[in-house]
Amino acid sequence: MEIKELKDIRKFLPDINVNRNILPDILKWLTEKEIIVLLGARQVGKTTIIFQLISHILRQNAPLFEEKNEIHYLNLDFPQDKKILSDDYIIKLAAKNKKRKIIFIDEVQRQENSGLFLKHIYDLNLPIKLIVSGSSALELKSKVSEALTGRKIIFNITSFSIPEIRDSLMHMEKNKVSDTIFNYKDNDSDQAVLFKKAFEVFTEYGSYPSVVLSSDNEKKFLRLKEIFTSYMEKDIKKFLEVKNENAFTRLITLLSASSGSLINMSEISNTLSIHQVTLDNYFYYLEQTFIIDRVRPYFKNIRKEIVKSPKVYFNDIGFRNFAINNFNKLGIREDKGFVFKNFVYLVLKEKMNSSHKINFWRTKAGAEVDFVIFKDLKPIPIEIKAKYFKKPAITQSIRSFINTYKPNLAFVINFNLNEEIKINDCLIKFINAESFVEDFEIAL
Repeated sequence: MEIKELKDIRKFLPDINVNRNILPDILKWLTEKEIIVLLGARQVGKTTIIFQLISHILRQNAPLFEEKNEIHYLNLDFPQDKKILSDDYIIKLAAKNKKRKIIFIDEVQRQENSGLFLKHIYDLNLPIKLIVSGSSALELKSKVSEALTGRKIIFNITSFSIPEIRDSLMHMEKNKVSDTIFNYKDNDSDQAVLFKKAFEVFTEYGSYPSVVLSSDNEKKFLRLKEIFTSYMEKDIKKFLEVKNENAFTRLITLLSASSGSLINMSEISNTLSIHQVTLDNYFYYLEQTFIIDRVRPYFKNIRKEIVKSPKVYFNDIGFRNFAINNFNKLGIREDKGFVFKNFVYLVLKEKMNSSHKINFWRTKAGAEVDFVIFKDLKPIPIEIKAKYFKKPAITQSIRSFINTYKPNLAFVINFNLNEEIKINDCLIKFINAESFVEDFEIAL
């Protein structure tokens, strides 16, 4: 469909339309030749981002309007759009008039031989700009990414960040989020209260946009259920053709119950009564469909890092909580430490460039640091404590890491304390959850 005016897209935008933080980065590439690829899980808001981009173009906020352009949108989940998309369609569209064509293709992996199709269109050097989206890294890698080497720029789209949830809550007319694990104080700023409420949503029901924007917890639960069911039906059953759906679902449940713990592959294989190779495939599928990430241990010997047991973190805590059917408040959860660690992991992942690794550290003696990141090739240990501190307290584990690797900087992420202490030549910064979200880059 051709889009000429803002009124043409209003029905595609949510009632509470929060501009995504990634938009400015994508807008910078609208005038470049490369195909823009928006890659992310189902329901994280890729289509909304597309229409937000269109809105920016129509409002002439983008530098693209040095000359008049024509905007077209296709969604290959719609049979009528899938039917018309072809080389001839694009070529005729490009030749229709002298306007430059901006063509958005949603769910591009539905196109047969989509990678070769896009490569062919790109190589024709037509006066067009292509922006495409896809929901499965497996499909995109097999059909698009490899064929488009040197012809694309990829943006990984995630569900809402804490600041985006906070903005959503601020715009909602009726905010029914209840008190969080953080105690409200009379002198709390509006910003602090919003952070606490956003933190609660993030750690209980997760950050899928449709879930965040639901008006009550019952609707949040039902939308999570729909996301989970759609994932199993479309990605796992239909595309990946997983035969043992029961084992796959049980694996998600097992990983949800042990999120942040060491993963014993042999034990899981025996519990699910599946072959080790099948289990390896299931893990690969979960990673490539953006459900989990595997975090590997830090060793100076890289070969050891690869073979040692990893930990698993979920890319949406609500998805994880749905799998184990536990939406209790963080303060009364037995697994609050794991949930808080998953929260910290997701914030770290958002803030760290994709080229930066996130590891953990563990010794044979049992000393352990939750995360290790790197700055200027130097390791920075990060310890996570789901507790309130009256004063700084250092564990033996982080002392052991400092003694072994001599870092200049370390962090302890906690509920309340912002303070600094020094051990030898290492500055240890205690940072509370809000400061971690807002100011971690500065603290680095």
